[in-house]
Amino acid sequence: MTQWLLVGKRWILLLPALLAVTTLSAASVTAWEPSLHVDLSTPTAIIWIFVSVVAIAPAVLFMLAGLARSLSRRPAVASQPAREPVTRFVVIVPAYNEEKVISNSVGSLLAQDYPRELFTVTVACNGWDRTASIAREMGAQVHETRQKGIGKSAAIDETMHALAPAPQAYIVIFDADNLVSRGFLRAMDAEIQASGALALQGNHQPLTASDNMVSVGIRAAYRASSMFYSVGRSFLLRSALLCGTGFSVQAGLFASIWSKVRTQTEDIESNALLQLDHQLGVVWVEAAEFFDEKPDQVVIAIRQRVRWMVGHFHASQLYTWPLIKHAFRHRSLRSLELAIYYLFPLALFLSTAWYLLALPAIAVGLGHFHPEAVAMTVAGTALGMIYIVAMPALACLIEQRSLRPRALAVMLRETLAALLISLLVWSIAILLAAACLRRRDWIFHTPHKAAVPLPRP
Repeated sequence: MTQWLLVGKRWILLLPALLAVTTLSAASVTAWEPSLHVDLSTPTAIIWIFVSVVAIAPAVLFMLAGLARSLSRRPAVASQPAREPVTRFVVIVPAYNEEKVISNSVGSLLAQDYPRELFTVTVACNGWDRTASIAREMGAQVHETRQKGIGKSAAIDETMHALAPAPQAYIVIFDADNLVSRGFLRAMDAEIQASGALALQGNHQPLTASDNMVSVGIRAAYRASSMFYSVGRSFLLRSALLCGTGFSVQAGLFASIWSKVRTQTEDIESNALLQLDHQLGVVWVEAAEFFDEKPDQVVIAIRQRVRWMVGHFHASQLYTWPLIKHAFRHRSLRSLELAIYYLFPLALFLSTAWYLLALPAIAVGLGHFHPEAVAMTVAGTALGMIYIVAMPALACLIEQRSLRPRALAVMLRETLAALLISLLVWSIAILLAAACLRRRDWIFHTPHKAAVPLPRP
């Protein structure tokens, strides 16, 4: 059913169809029993408290902390000369039929401002097109998996065994469509030398191959996440989140956690494995910038998020309770927050499903609210708008460094796009994900468009 809905533009039918079913059902009940009135206040209050605690409040808190850090940051001053690079990096680029974009990652990685003898670039190819030959021609190593189409985590695992890196080296993972700033590895090395970090996440920046409302909205949301959320989370919890690409983990540690991955979202799962097995957070390296291509079609964005939410649901089932027990056993706020983070798909599903049930009931006179429940819903929605609307708007203005009419017009366009995409894409994706929970395969492969130039600072 989910595959059928995601062919062409059939996804457009989902929300109207569900609203029609719930509205007709509520109208039928009202016609059958006109005197029946259902008080929706209590379930609404319970759901909104849960959603606010799990999804909205932590995100707003981290973003506000990140905003405060950004505004209070002093200009860099001259310091001691940078140390000579010493860290050995093994860069792995999993690629499934990525001939259109493999030159992005391979080209920008081979052009790193880093001693060539200290890093290797290997493409883990598990597709059928010209990806492998293009990567070889450019100068990268290539490992072609024994079985094609095995998925990202399996391709990385097989390549790791083939390369057998030294335990003290650092594995770096990039997606095939990524463009990597020249100073990425040098910034990672500087952090490793300074703090001895074992798990690090680079600064994830959005990259779009076109400029429509879909790509603009997604770009605005990702910009705010990198500028505020990751900075604030790292500051308050001393840990960022692995985001699936642009991260680095010491090889011995990487092998330990990667062998235990069981879901479609290896990055989300790896955060729990680092915390539960090793009591380790993820160091945010702001200077290590890279650019990740984002979808510019609604259907592709939905498919991508379906996979994320299915994997996130599975990770929640596996790790929420162990993380809660770990939090109390070790008095770890980081473990507790991570357990709450794993409940995000449930919060998103409950809020979406409740709107689909409650709004039709109210419209036909079957349901009603107490004023307190209305006030709570309005307050929760307003808090959510800080996350969905206000922060992308601020990030846009800070990036432009201007309050002129043109800058404000850009900000308004991006903010509106971010709001529309958030409401449309995530509401459909979470409902489809709930229908896909039995699936353990990769579900959908996100197609990438074409090579695009590296954004200039």
